[in-house]
Amino acid sequence: MIFCLIMLAVCMLFGYFSQKHSERLAVAQGRAWAPTENGVYARPEFWSIALILILVFVCGLRTRYNDTGNYIEGFLNGPALDTVIGQEMTLGDCPGFAYLQAAARTVTDNPHLFIMLCALLSIAPVLLFVKLYSSNFFMSSFLYVTSGYFLFSLAAIKQSIAIAIAIWAIPLYHKKKYFLAVLIVLLAALFHPYVLLYLALPLLTGKPWGINTLFIALVIGGVAIFFQPSLQMMLGLAESLGDDFSEESFVGAGINIFRVLVYAMTPLLSLIFLDRVRQDEDKHQHTFINVAILCFGIMFLALFGTANLIGRVALYFSFALMLSLPYIFNRLEKKSGMALSGIAMIMYFAYYLYANRDIVYGQISPEEFFTTLF
Repeated sequence: MIFCLIMLAVCMLFGYFSQKHSERLAVAQGRAWAPTENGVYARPEFWSIALILILVFVCGLRTRYNDTGNYIEGFLNGPALDTVIGQEMTLGDCPGFAYLQAAARTVTDNPHLFIMLCALLSIAPVLLFVKLYSSNFFMSSFLYVTSGYFLFSLAAIKQSIAIAIAIWAIPLYHKKKYFLAVLIVLLAALFHPYVLLYLALPLLTGKPWGINTLFIALVIGGVAIFFQPSLQMMLGLAESLGDDFSEESFVGAGINIFRVLVYAMTPLLSLIFLDRVRQDEDKHQHTFINVAILCFGIMFLALFGTANLIGRVALYFSFALMLSLPYIFNRLEKKSGMALSGIAMIMYFAYYLYANRDIVYGQISPEEFFTTLF
């Protein structure tokens, strides 16, 4: 728990200074705090880059958390690059990660350098993306941790690298550069195949709660009603992607209701303040709201069982929470926005404490790490 609180404090501190720096820069340039035509609010600067480097370094020190031990063991016992080249792999084998691990193993036998490399690939692209498109990087940094995404990136390295690549397809969708966007998603799928879901995101580039959003909501509702019959379809889809799941893999306890409630904030608030949200022409933020609605819908399905599997799929889209909530609050009157953002932060913080009350985390000290280099 101490580690969780320290990481939250670091993200909030650097996120605050990054946001203030960007706001002061906007004033100095004589422009309002608003996005450009490309939806960009601010470019990465010292504070946001420093935050990324700190997180990458700290994450590279870990020895124990979730599947970290398996990743370290897989690296130490993994083959070199010349052995992997030419091997037949399915998409479910995550060939991109296999080549990354083999290349790293060819260069070094230090597992912490490998974990640090993975942290760089999974953390840096996401936070840089968030910095570009966030209307309030302080709150986005807070949500990056309290929504569970930060710890998810430590537990699910393959998935988080895939997400870190695939999110960059979204601006290309808006520019109608579909071929390049698809190539990016396909590259990301080499690290984990479930990121192919991002190929459907062009359906969510319209106004919030439009026809496509409502259609997806109906589909999710139908799956919830016929959840058990849907298991065979899920098994077939997983098998087609190269994953070998039994039906038992899809059966289990549902997700905690507290987690679903905090993820429901964006859909609920965007619906309550739909007129204000739709009045704006920021197509990027509209997409983020729609993706956050999709994220909540998938998380809602996890109430019916298979919390680990479906909950992780929902996290593929949880980056949208970090962007859509600050945007919605920014669209409201100052007092109302501040009050609602305060309530949201309290709820997310309470969820964060509850979800990580029994976390098991271990790491070496910086001094021990540096001794491993020599």
